[in-house]
Amino acid sequence: MKLVSGDPKTVVTTIPGGYSVRYVPEEQIHVKIDSMFTIGALPFYTWSEVRPVLNGNGYEVLDGGRKGTTTANYASEISSSADVPINTIVVIYKRGIVNTTSLGAGGGVVCLYEFIASAIGSGGGAVSSVQCVGNILYVTYG
Repeated sequence: MKLVSGDPKTVVTTIPGGYSVRYVPEEQIHVKIDSMFTIGALPFYTWSEVRPVLNGNGYEVLDGGRKGTTTANYASEISSSADVPINTIVVIYKRGIVNTTSLGAGGGVVCLYEFIASAIGSGGGAVSSVQCVGNILYVTYG
């Protein structure tokens, strides 16, 4: 294992036939899902970085914030769900440098982000309430 100079979160590992580049998943980015698109049969998402609004009631897109587009920095739901609603707020992590060219037209070598929306499509959804009662955290999904 070798750390890439200048970026301690990027790790390059020698594997049979080449190298693997990955990011240490430390950084979390709160984002709003902007759209879904496919490369081959796999769904990917564009996104915009968000921050909580001052009154604490929701999120707003961060001026000058990071973005994922259909050609760079796009995101993938960890279970390849194509059912994540537009405008959903999720937390993404850098998955690593990935070559999606083999998936079909529109693919390329990109920094791919990943998020979990496993409750989507299974009767769950966004968190609607969080309560702490007697040192137990109760999370309710709307």
